[in-house]
Amino acid sequence: MKPCMFVTGNRNKVIEVNAILGEAVPVQPFALDIPEIQGTLEEIATEKCRRAAEIINGPVLVEDSALEFNAMKGLPGPYV
Repeated sequence: MKPCMFVTGNRNKVIEVNAILGEAVPVQPFALDIPEIQGTLEEIATEKCRRAAEIINGPVLVEDSALEFNAMKGLPGPYV
């Protein structure tokens, strides 16, 4: 099976993903600097994935996160 490129330069994220996926999905880290768009967490992650797949020309895995508080109506969101 062709490895899925995990777009990150963070070694600890690679270790975590490999621990979760095991041998079921081979993952290879690939450091790639992709400019982040402004939008919702879903829009940001989707665009990051689309751009990475175009550059790599194959399957990719990206990770993005946000910090949202109900009392703050979802803020600060993905911009932390």
